[in-house]
Amino acid sequence: MIDKILGMDKGTRERTIASLIIAITDVLSVFGIIDFSNEQINAVKNLVLIIASLIVGGVGYYYNNQFTEEACEGTGLTRSLKDMKAEDYDVWTEPVEMEEDEEDDDEE
Repeated sequence: MIDKILGMDKGTRERTIASLIIAITDVLSVFGIIDFSNEQINAVKNLVLIIASLIVGGVGYYYNNQFTEEACEGTGLTRSLKDMKAEDYDVWTEPVEMEEDEEDDDEE
């Protein structure tokens, strides 16, 4: 697992860490672990958490989906490579008739 995390590119690693921090902060806030005595401070905290969640979610959505022409081309290339690879391993496209073993004929 650590190898997969270390193998990510820098941007993916940063977005993953930001998402985890936001998720942990949201959970702590929901259960009242992060709570302030002043109502005004609590309102500001909630507003900041909502805005941070929207920003992190929006950035992650943008980078995980194809919004640019280059991304669309890359997705097309990936799909064509997957199709070619699947064709290479598709060995059972036509039924193969099995020859009967001669020993089985002798026993009958």
